[in-house]
Amino acid sequence: MQYNFYTTSEAAWDAMREAIQAAQKSIYWELYIFYDDAPTHRFLDLLKERARAGVKVKIILDSLGSFQFFGNLQADLKSHGIELLYFNRLLPWWNPHRFRRWWLLRTHRKMLIVDGRVGFVGGVNIGKKYQKWQDLHLRLEGGIVRRFVKAFSRSYRITGGRDRLYFPPKKNESLSKQMDVLFLEHWPVGGRSFLKKFYKEKIANAGRSIVFATPYFVPHAWLMRALKKAIRRGVNVSVILPRTTDIRLFDMANKVFMERGFRDGIKFFLLPEMIHAKALLVDEREGVVGSNNIDALSFDYNLEAGVAFGDPAMIVDLRAILDNWKANSAIYAEPAGGRKWYHGMMVWFIKLIQPLL
Repeated sequence: MQYNFYTTSEAAWDAMREAIQAAQKSIYWELYIFYDDAPTHRFLDLLKERARAGVKVKIILDSLGSFQFFGNLQADLKSHGIELLYFNRLLPWWNPHRFRRWWLLRTHRKMLIVDGRVGFVGGVNIGKKYQKWQDLHLRLEGGIVRRFVKAFSRSYRITGGRDRLYFPPKKNESLSKQMDVLFLEHWPVGGRSFLKKFYKEKIANAGRSIVFATPYFVPHAWLMRALKKAIRRGVNVSVILPRTTDIRLFDMANKVFMERGFRDGIKFFLLPEMIHAKALLVDEREGVVGSNNIDALSFDYNLEAGVAFGDPAMIVDLRAILDNWKANSAIYAEPAGGRKWYHGMMVWFIKLIQPLL
């Protein structure tokens, strides 16, 4: 199995453009945010060119995250043979899923599949605003990409897609190789949360260290309890965050939960620039890269996708990435002078709205 990590949006965009340019059969792309306004990477022009060449191009966008695609742009893409669908719009009356409350969900996934053989997954958005961000995206080849296609297919049918999608032929790969990488698909439907179960299990089994990378650290109470138990067992827990995020409300929320986590024994590393990566490393033997943040939106409302792996080479690479971010960070310490007069109100407000963040 071949893989590559990309630690900036721009580097991931370069790799995705290269893969799209080489597409011969299909391009499937599911995204939360798609603003094609970076002059250096014109994805829509490239997608139109590949569609004219006979490549089947299917795009699924979240109707909230990518609302600017409504209207003339959709018609323009259709005229070039590109099928554009929206997640969380009113579904057709004939769609069998419309009454299952899935209209409450958002797709927060960032998944690109080319010819059913190359898959990208991680945290990278498309848009000029995000071009210089630190982020984490993963390119994979091998049997695992069939799972990417299957996941995309599910979203495609729910959003009204009717065409037959291209699945690559199965190849004989050893069981050990298949077990080294696991595709993680999160659908929080009917009160079930795959991510909650997954994170609780990994934290409970950690013996030495847990490292998170996330732009927004607004954890549920159950997650904080699990981390406190791990710390009492002697596990070192650290979180890599941006010093300042792109959303003022999350700056406030990060500060509230950093203070609480710091008192529980969590170490926080603050990067001076915006970091949008979503990663988990447990005991330097289990890694996760995906689209989910550590917040209620990802655990309770969003469709998310990622990859868990135990491949030794991938673990070494992920550890090097996280160590580099730590080395370039400032370690959080409680501010001198105690709390400000408004701090209590801020804590109360963040806890009140935390289930929606």
